[in-house]
Amino acid sequence: MNLGIKDEILEFKKTTDELNEAMVSICAMLNKHGKGTIYFGVHPNGEVVGQEISESTLRDVSRKIYESITPSIIPQISKKMFDDKAVIEVIFLVTKNHILVKESITSEQLMRIEFFHLMN
Repeated sequence: MNLGIKDEILEFKKTTDELNEAMVSICAMLNKHGKGTIYFGVHPNGEVVGQEISESTLRDVSRKIYESITPSIIPQISKKMFDDKAVIEVIFLVTKNHILVKESITSEQLMRIEFFHLMN
């Protein structure tokens, strides 16, 4: 099964080994469009390849998002089945601007961003 073509609000990752790259994709989608979806277990061409998914796998994805993205977001993370192949679907939406990967900014930059949001 093919899930289509990735675009500015839809991204495919072959496995959760690409979690770090997914954090950058989440930031880009949220900053530009305020929403997006990432599938793990899907080849970049949209073909479902599947992956092993346990409760621990879902928690790892949730924890990585919580630890990496600021301000915090609460994504919808679920296991989906396509042609008997398991994938992880991560849907996210935010109303604030300036979503960042925490490791990529300094504390001073983060304080400036938070101050900007307080003033606006």
